[in-house]
Amino acid sequence: MEYKIYPLHLGTFKAMEMSNLLYQINPGVKVPQPILGWLILGGEEPIVVDTGGSGEEWARIYHHGLERPEELSMGAQLEKHGVHPDDVKIVVNTHLHWDHCFQNDVFKNATFLVQKKELQAAVAPLPTQRGYYETGIKGVIPAWMKTFDRMRVLDGDTHLTDGIELLHLPGHTPGMQGVLVQTAKGPYLIPSDTIGVYENWTGNDVMEHIPQGIHWSLEDYFATFKKMENTNATVLPSHDFRVLECEYYG
Repeated sequence: MEYKIYPLHLGTFKAMEMSNLLYQINPGVKVPQPILGWLILGGEEPIVVDTGGSGEEWARIYHHGLERPEELSMGAQLEKHGVHPDDVKIVVNTHLHWDHCFQNDVFKNATFLVQKKELQAAVAPLPTQRGYYETGIKGVIPAWMKTFDRMRVLDGDTHLTDGIELLHLPGHTPGMQGVLVQTAKGPYLIPSDTIGVYENWTGNDVMEHIPQGIHWSLEDYFATFKKMENTNATVLPSHDFRVLECEYYG
């Protein structure tokens, strides 16, 4: 299979805190950053990785400022590539934070692949993580619950199909999973929020790789970096406008 990976621009955070993206770096500096999902084409059927965040009003009330005009909806982004949500049978939820799974219910015919440890964390998160999972907010049903009946629960690294592996990458969350895709230009890794911006991976003078400020376990995070190194893959960040400079990868 010769897969191609298409980034999907699913909204823009108006003012993303840089120290949330890069651990303890530039606190108080806020910049606009995209919410990215992914469409993988080249196999027997399309595969979607992550489904983005909410609409603008929900984000304003329960989270923080988000711009998502109609052209940045999941349906509109897929349409650019000749895909309708009803065509998609497989969606990979890398993790269950609200800005990565909110549009799950757009996919009426899909099965959602999620790690067992991620579901456990979403049901009973650390207090610092409740808002990201939308768990324990009075009157709110978390976005990830909307398609709970169609979730396929995985436990660790999983072979998805010829040329695509799902890798357990804990750290940002306990059940974070990435998607390793073999392409004509070599392997690419979609690690989701393990790598929010390229600088998480390229590092600085102190750290070879820099974790996000939002995390569950730093010990797991650094072990995940080593696992990612062993893939020898090109890494694609989840909240970096520079990703959108290419139409596709592979």
